[in-house]
Amino acid sequence: MGRRSPYPEEFRRDAVALYRAADGKRTYASVAADLGITAESLRTWVRKDEARAVPERRDAGGSGAEGLARFGRRRDRPPGRRIRAPRPPRPPRPREHHHRQRASNCSRAGQVSAIRGHLAWSGAVADTAPAPDVRGEASLKTGQESRSPGRRVAPSVMVMATTASTAANTSLASVTLEVADLEAARRFYSAFGVDTYIRLRASKAHSTGFRGFTLALTVAGPATVDSFFGAAVDAGATVLKPAGKSLWGYSGVVQAPDGTIWKIATSEKRDTGPATREIGEVVLLIGVEDVKATKQLYVGRGLTVAKSFGGKYAEFAPSQAGPVKLALYKRRALAKDLGVPADGTGSHRIVLSGTADSFTDPDGFAWEGAASPAPPLS
Repeated sequence: MGRRSPYPEEFRRDAVALYRAADGKRTYASVAADLGITAESLRTWVRKDEARAVPERRDAGGSGAEGLARFGRRRDRPPGRRIRAPRPPRPPRPREHHHRQRASNCSRAGQVSAIRGHLAWSGAVADTAPAPDVRGEASLKTGQESRSPGRRVAPSVMVMATTASTAANTSLASVTLEVADLEAARRFYSAFGVDTYIRLRASKAHSTGFRGFTLALTVAGPATVDSFFGAAVDAGATVLKPAGKSLWGYSGVVQAPDGTIWKIATSEKRDTGPATREIGEVVLLIGVEDVKATKQLYVGRGLTVAKSFGGKYAEFAPSQAGPVKLALYKRRALAKDLGVPADGTGSHRIVLSGTADSFTDPDGFAWEGAASPAPPLS
């Protein structure tokens, strides 16, 4: 009997699914690095899964020639039974090993849920982003960043800040969309059903093409996806991707009249109950050129990483004071998943507010600190 794998069967199946979702565009080593395993382990799991997919041929089901060949091979075997030497008993492992193994299994169980959540949201889009564009320190200070390769734009008006007074607990407080027609935007988001999750601000800032981000709603089931999707379209949204089943769930993508792209998704493929207007979570997904570099920048500013898949995806812990979660994704992969070209110029047209100091990330998203809250009245 072979040695038992330290990885749960569920984790191995999801790792194989993540590799196959890349459709040959990623190597074993690349996918394995994201999951924290060796490339040889992932290759072995894929081969075993392929072997299980091929039904075994029974003796009765083979041709006559095959049966005779098997019979002949049996007759050629020497009589008697092979006796293997007994293995020496394995020495008992120290208690510390069992504690480490238990902690390792818990960690892998968390990886399983993280893989499924990521695949359900992103649709398992293969990473097609080019090599990261490394920018200098002077670029961070000016805030003048390109939203597409080889193009320069004015400083971004995306303003982000946080809710904690110390860097260790930095997190987002609110999201404000900058729109050209304030009253029309208020009517749309009220009808869409997300007006309690965002704020609106009038702005005439220039912006064309992909703005480099999307807001995603995670809901309970396909019927609820259809409900929000239909409400957005009826209120004037443009369909970018019709709602429907995918490999990892059920989702649809729309673009609001103000230009903001919204994705409504669920990891479920079948309804377990009637449609509701309840939202599980709202995620602001920012498209960046270098996920690892931007993640490290945000960690240095105090954000806490909740999930991370190497250089492809990173998600930060949500704030108790804010309704929106922040995540990072490859810009080109994000645009492909949303069904739009990756090029864009001008303002990002989004503002995040809180109490942190101001800075600009490598992709032109400016984080701007807000004034500290006034002390309560006595």
